[in-house]
Amino acid sequence: MASSSTIYAQSNPNENNTIQSDTLKADTLSMILLNDGTDLIGVVKSQDMREVKIQLTDGRMVIIPTYTIKKIQPIAKNQQVGSKIYYPNPHPSRYLYTPTAYPIKKGEGYFQSIYFLSLQFQYGLTDNFSAGVSTSIVGLPLTTTLKYSIKASDNLAFSLGAQAGNLSWASPKTYLGIGFANATLGHEEKHLTASLIVRSATVMR
Repeated sequence: MASSSTIYAQSNPNENNTIQSDTLKADTLSMILLNDGTDLIGVVKSQDMREVKIQLTDGRMVIIPTYTIKKIQPIAKNQQVGSKIYYPNPHPSRYLYTPTAYPIKKGEGYFQSIYFLSLQFQYGLTDNFSAGVSTSIVGLPLTTTLKYSIKASDNLAFSLGAQAGNLSWASPKTYLGIGFANATLGHEEKHLTASLIVRSATVMR
């Protein structure tokens, strides 16, 4: 059995004329996503059932029919760096090789392939609990992963998890296990994670 601690970091990089929209305050900088995939950045000045009036970041005022708009999403302060706007982090629950303490939302999931050698799938069963499986291109090891997360605040999250399985067809009586605890400090766009990991391997005869 072995244990280790690690620190990781990540930084920024309508059929019925209804629009998906978060609650907007007056003069809030927002991202307007159109049905054709175009996105616009600006301040929504007025909005009704027929049209939305937007002042773009270059000062131009445009009027867009509501039926062409898919979603209006406010832009958080942590998405603004100088004059640049960064898209929200689509996957704050994981770095390239290890998880953060942030949860996967219920009904969401991801499939990860690293050079087609390592394969992993994880799915959010609730807003705090997720489960998944992982293996390699040759089918070993074959493991199941469970993770439970708690968001203490907008800038702090904790998680506990385990990964267990065996060497499948190569050595089905060789069992592997990993237990881990994570603490992530920072918002979902920029954060630092400290991890405690315990590993074990057992051969049954």
